[in-house]
Amino acid sequence: MGPAVKYDLSMPRNDFDTADLLVRSAYRGNKLSTLNLITQDVDQLDPESKAYVLDTPDALGVTFQDKEHGTFDVWLSPNYTNWRMANPQDTLLHELTHGYLGCYNHGQRFRRFLGRVLHHYQELVDPDFTAASMASHLVYRYSRGDSFAYKELEIRSYEDSARREHDHVARTMFKEMRNAEVMAGV
Repeated sequence: MGPAVKYDLSMPRNDFDTADLLVRSAYRGNKLSTLNLITQDVDQLDPESKAYVLDTPDALGVTFQDKEHGTFDVWLSPNYTNWRMANPQDTLLHELTHGYLGCYNHGQRFRRFLGRVLHHYQELVDPDFTAASMASHLVYRYSRGDSFAYKELEIRSYEDSARREHDHVARTMFKEMRNAEVMAGV
């Protein structure tokens, strides 16, 4: 995330920055998309995105990609006011995963990344967060065609992967990336 991000959430900015940093720290690839806007105000969105949200009244969060510029916008439900609850945290991590990965389906690549992020979030940010429950919900909601045994294997693999990369993500998140952002004046 750069200094140009437009921030319009009721969530305390420091809590958001920590969640955002965690998602970026868990990424293993070369290039991430750039967050342009995060808001709970549908009027902040471009007309097409606003129409989509208004036509989807049950949406808890939506990510809109701008492939041409390598950026994305996130809208989160204005009903989220208690950011200490698991569901708003999960939705935030879910939408940031869509945006940073540039992956707008719920396939294996998306689930693997978000599953790991959920476990890192519990370990590094909020010990009361229910990563195992959220990961299970993620798999059972989005991998309907897979067998029970495969789904259970997938769920366990997220926790195992997060455990194996814990030191790297923690070091990246709390030292290297934070220091780089402080030095850059972010």
